[in-house]
Amino acid sequence: MVKPLYGAKGRNVFMIDGAGETNLAQMTEAVLQDGYAIVQEFVEGGEDGDARIFLLEGRVLERDGMSAAFRRVPTGNDPRANISTGGKSVPLEIGSAELGIVEAMGDKLVADGMFLVGIDVIGGKVVEINAESPGGLQSVERLYDVDVAETIIDALERRAGTSGS
Repeated sequence: MVKPLYGAKGRNVFMIDGAGETNLAQMTEAVLQDGYAIVQEFVEGGEDGDARIFLLEGRVLERDGMSAAFRRVPTGNDPRANISTGGKSVPLEIGSAELGIVEAMGDKLVADGMFLVGIDVIGGKVVEINAESPGGLQSVERLYDVDVAETIIDALERRAGTSGS
């Protein structure tokens, strides 16, 4: 797979079957128009989608006992699971593999100034850290009938040294 480093919503993401790919030059041109590109090997299990897990201050974002996480599942013959490309969001119960990933990377994310991120996990591997635009919070709200914005705002107020309530 090749995709732009600074992309979002599955735009200009292409599956490459090999060096003989018919439109490889056009795919490369489309991806590089936004600057740098990422080339990523196919991760086993990716055909079933990925887990989007939101981390706030290095820990799983939670509200009212619900974790802000869901599975993005591709639909039709499009391998991308992005909601904007037709993928669908379904509930996700975070397991021990995902919790281990969060534990392993949480402190480093905080040390690097990553306040709110969405990590994408496939088969126990982090395939992407969405730091600039961690989209999908509306899926969490819809799936679990919970508004996580208040938790994020509370954390922002703590960081700023203010109190809203």
